[in-house]
Amino acid sequence: MPIAAKFRTACIARLWEGTRFADARARARMLADAELFVRDVDAGAEYPEELVVDRVTRYRPEEVDVGSVVKGHDLLHDLTAFILRLSRREPLDAALRGGAMEANDAAVSLGVSARTLARFRESGLVMHHVRAGDGRVRVACFPDALASFRARSARRVERAGRTVRMGLAEREAMIRRTVAVCGGAESEIGERSVRGSARVLSLHALATRLAPAFGCSVRTARTVLEGDRRVADALRAAGRGTVAASPRGAAWTRAFAARAAGLGFTSTEVAGHLEIGEGAAARAALRGRAEGLAAALAGLRVAPLPVFLLPGAEESILAPPVVRAGLPVGPARMPEPAVARADRARTREDAALAVAFRFLSWRAQEALARLPKSPAAHALDALERDLRWAQRLRRALVEHALPAALVPCVQRLGRSWGDVPLPLRMRWTAFAAIECAHALDFGGQSSVAIEDLRPAQLAAHAVERAIARGGPEFAPANGDGPHALDDALRRCVPWWHAVCAGDGWIALAAHRSPESARVLTLRFGLDGTAPRTLEEIARELRTSASLAAAAWYAAMRGR
Repeated sequence: MPIAAKFRTACIARLWEGTRFADARARARMLADAELFVRDVDAGAEYPEELVVDRVTRYRPEEVDVGSVVKGHDLLHDLTAFILRLSRREPLDAALRGGAMEANDAAVSLGVSARTLARFRESGLVMHHVRAGDGRVRVACFPDALASFRARSARRVERAGRTVRMGLAEREAMIRRTVAVCGGAESEIGERSVRGSARVLSLHALATRLAPAFGCSVRTARTVLEGDRRVADALRAAGRGTVAASPRGAAWTRAFAARAAGLGFTSTEVAGHLEIGEGAAARAALRGRAEGLAAALAGLRVAPLPVFLLPGAEESILAPPVVRAGLPVGPARMPEPAVARADRARTREDAALAVAFRFLSWRAQEALARLPKSPAAHALDALERDLRWAQRLRRALVEHALPAALVPCVQRLGRSWGDVPLPLRMRWTAFAAIECAHALDFGGQSSVAIEDLRPAQLAAHAVERAIARGGPEFAPANGDGPHALDDALRRCVPWWHAVCAGDGWIALAAHRSPESARVLTLRFGLDGTAPRTLEEIARELRTSASLAAAAWYAAMRGR
């Protein structure tokens, strides 16, 4: 059953609150007056608030804000939502006014899809809650309200009906063929069998197979099928399932959907490939992402600091500029061994980075433990954002510690760092980076105080022990190529592959449009700032979360 939308205007919201104190007869009168008012509203005009109150309640307020007006399109949206909410308290008789039409029947009468009909409600299509003879309450549209909307928005209705791009004869042929397949009279659609395959016989699977045969899109085929009662009855009679699930298994489906979503494929595209519904594809992708994160973080054990549990801890820990900006991006640079001890300012910055890294890792660990079996998209998005951010902070800490950790190499080699062969320098640098990361992991898994956590000193001791075992010319084998340091930094992050935190997106963003490059930059923090969730990207771009997600998919695919 459709849910009434939230009010956009304070005027209608106040009227709705006032209906609590009105009796049933007054509410019925307001219901009829509001419907009559909808027929007179122009979407492009503006209406004074006192006029709106007078038309709905037959009462003109004495004290109003002079100049306060309501835009016509917002008024149409709120009046239809007001009528739908008000009729929910006392549903009308479905036999009134020539008999109410259910939402699907109204969509068929207008020649549009159910989604388009829902959009028409926001533009002035009046629908009510009605009670049928069997006592059930459903949302329906009376014929006179449908005719009034058709007369006022004839061009829009005609244009929406043409988007299906199929004639009545083609629609009827598609419906008859679908019914035949569901009944078993026809087993082949195109080149592959539906009933004989190891797939579930669903509306989306039928639309996927029928679309190429009729030269239309999958969404168009599904729109035609879902609006016909014969198809619904045939699917119900077929039991919606024929044989067992895909032999590849549900685990493979979830992993595939999660991987496809990470590469920028939408739920519609994944559903078309797997021959399942869009909702099932979206849920499979979410569960696959959660399972991938659980496998990547299986060995993560972060002990919380007492400050993490205090109110306002997030704001104070993640607020310092060193935590939110200036983070390392791009290929790692070869460090120069330190010639002096770090100053106090750098020590304080490292302490802030260490606390923030530990807090984000702990928060991600706790969020993963609280995830339900079917997690929400925003919860997973926030968890992955924390892990991307933690990786940036971890790399900053390692790069800050490397100069001091490499001092024993210079002392034992007896020559300047620039005179050491590049492969040997890369091996020692990669080894020192891994030891620094191990020191950070030890500090996170124990109750060691932040001020006592000294990854540079611990890594320097490890370098000295390695030199004592094999000499300064024989560094541990951790790669000696130009990307050895980057590979070492990636190996130290168990969740690297699960959240796509690679800096290769910098090169990708350079070949995208400015809008797509902006979305990629915000998503991964390619400008050195903290990574963002899709909701945070939407706020920065001043758009909705769904449009931000669409822009994200387009940026990933280069569209």
